Amino acid sequence: MFKQITLNDVVRQHASARPGAVAIAFKEREITYFDLHRLATQAALEFREHGLRKGDRLAYIGKNSADFAILIAAAARSGVIIAPLNWRLAPAELEAILEDMDPRAIFLTPDFPELTKNLGEHFRLIERVCGARDSEDDIPAHWQAAHDQSLDLPCSEDDVILQLYTSGTTGAPKGVMLTHKCLTWQRRLSPVSSSDHSKPDEILILTMALGHIGGIQILARGLFHGCKTVILPEYETDSVARLISEHRVSRLVIAPTMLRMLLDHADREKLDISSLRYIQYGASPMPMDLMSRAIAELSVDFIQVYGMTEMGGAVTALTPEDHVVGGSRISSVGRALPGVEIRIAGPQGATLPPRQVGQIEIRGGAVMRGYWRRPDETAMTLTGDGWLRTGDAGYLDEEGYLTLCDRIKDMICTGGENVYPAEVEQAILRNPLVSDAVVIGVPDERWGETVKAIVVAKAGADISPERIIAEARRHIAGFKLPKSVEFVTSIPRDALGKVRRKDIREPYWAGHVKRIA
Repeated sequence: MFKQITLNDVVRQHASARPGAVAIAFKEREITYFDLHRLATQAALEFREHGLRKGDRLAYIGKNSADFAILIAAAARSGVIIAPLNWRLAPAELEAILEDMDPRAIFLTPDFPELTKNLGEHFRLIERVCGARDSEDDIPAHWQAAHDQSLDLPCSEDDVILQLYTSGTTGAPKGVMLTHKCLTWQRRLSPVSSSDHSKPDEILILTMALGHIGGIQILARGLFHGCKTVILPEYETDSVARLISEHRVSRLVIAPTMLRMLLDHADREKLDISSLRYIQYGASPMPMDLMSRAIAELSVDFIQVYGMTEMGGAVTALTPEDHVVGGSRISSVGRALPGVEIRIAGPQGATLPPRQVGQIEIRGGAVMRGYWRRPDETAMTLTGDGWLRTGDAGYLDEEGYLTLCDRIKDMICTGGENVYPAEVEQAILRNPLVSDAVVIGVPDERWGETVKAIVVAKAGADISPERIIAEARRHIAGFKLPKSVEFVTSIPRDALGKVRRKDIREPYWAGHVKRIA
């Protein structure tokens, strides 16, 4: 049995053992592990003055920043649950999530001044905590002098520290509750290979949004192993390349879309990215032509991971040794990480033998506690004996390699963002000129997948793809909008009236080996 450990224990131990080591680099600022623990303590005291107590939700709306690293460490000190939201969402979508979350307070970064007025009318805003202040002079003396033990609270690895929002097939946002164990479990286990293990001298760069589990796991990995993590506000190829060179970054975690942008960079031959040892990818399909090109052009080891928010992050890994173009394993997503069990369940729940397609189910220490205030949906997703129903279809081979075949839940991954067809369909059907609509993901060289709408217009309606997209833009975020619209006279449905989504998608995906990732 592993010793219980919380994220606060992790930060405290590094602050004691390696106080001068850099934990976070953000813009021109570097924060050591000693300072991270000190600032987290001060921020936790400020939480108390704002009335936040153990179990309260603190929403974070903003791009990636050093502030978030301080806030999550403060949450670990105080028992507050931090909930980072996707800043790309439309204001109405953010408000719907905040209504569901019912946060005690919101931390809003300066990036979105227009949100301050709108959200400030309904929610309590915290625009700055001590970790975000301009200088030590701004920090009250009683916080600076606070004794470390003044905030010690009974806290276990089973306490929730993080709430991330993900949509279901109905499009309704659900708060996934993740515990300290979810963030630290796999880091405590023996790595599946040497490439999966980080050492204190490794330098990471965080390019994935912290509103997603991918970004959270990079930060958690760096903190757990005592690494230096370089934080980028958002992905931008020039900045990524420059920071890799400046900080001698050794591990880059990106979506395939970002990898293509890096390879296509006009000045790539002039960029010094020689420090890179590993590129880890996931979040959307990796086209085989892109994988082949990357292996040929970059002298790094590639690692593919498969996971989801409810699993607490990655649950499988395809190691560098398996990245052989034309090999039998490269079309899979690898094998289970240590501490993870995978089974393939048939329609009645029975475990299927190798190479039979069924629903992928996962069990392990990093599986979510459940959905916030949604016991029925939690019960539908988690079995009584701890298995998580992923909603993805796939099969295991005789050696335990997992191959993904389709999405039972129909989710679309586009450029690392998750889009659920139902919420896009609902936005399109608000248009009075639309009679019916179905949304699918279609392959795209740059984004992995893009959103495509199949629309039935009402008789005599004067409508165009541009008008469909413009109307939908009023209700949903830009990355969820259809990139293409096709008009048809009817949408295929079965005898029960259900859309035959798989049949609609099939012509667009014919010939593509990897359909999800």
